[in-house]
Amino acid sequence: LLTIMAIATLRWEKINESDSSENDATALRQSDQLFFAAMHLTDTEIGFPRLESAQARLIQVLYLLQTSRMNKGWYTFGDAFHIILSLGMHRKRDHKQNSLFPGRRLDYISRQCCLRTFWVAYTIDRYLSVVFGRPGLLHDEDIDQDFPDSVNDEDMTPQGPSLSDDSGDCYIDGLIMHAKYVLFIVFRDIVRLIDQ
Repeated sequence: LLTIMAIATLRWEKINESDSSENDATALRQSDQLFFAAMHLTDTEIGFPRLESAQARLIQVLYLLQTSRMNKGWYTFGDAFHIILSLGMHRKRDHKQNSLFPGRRLDYISRQCCLRTFWVAYTIDRYLSVVFGRPGLLHDEDIDQDFPDSVNDEDMTPQGPSLSDDSGDCYIDGLIMHAKYVLFIVFRDIVRLIDQ
């Protein structure tokens, strides 16, 4: 939540203030206070990896990228990557086996959060690899995870998706299409390499 507030503070200040380096510095200073408090919490986290641990770090990566701290974003993504791998989020799992919440069956909402988190991480990994010219951390041959369902948050229940009277667009479709596009680019490049 602190990192989300840091992003909101940064964006709010940039939207409501005139463009000047002084205003940008003020916005960054205010948002950094929240961000560094969030970093302190994740840096001192103890216990087993959790879905929330991966989500918090991915949001931190997004903040760092917005504030042009690319290297720190890369390192923070590495922490998120290790958590995602240790939780097995890159692999399909039997709904009865639950490494994310031991002793509890994974409900529909938790399952969808895992899928969404993984595919956001996959997309960030691909973009960071392009920006830095480094290989991605997630390897396609190790991934057999499904895409999340096309369901908005307000239409989910622990038992499954609920029927909605609103037939409007689903914002999760953007995430799904983005991940599929990134996968397409990766496979296209692999085919080109093989053809050479």
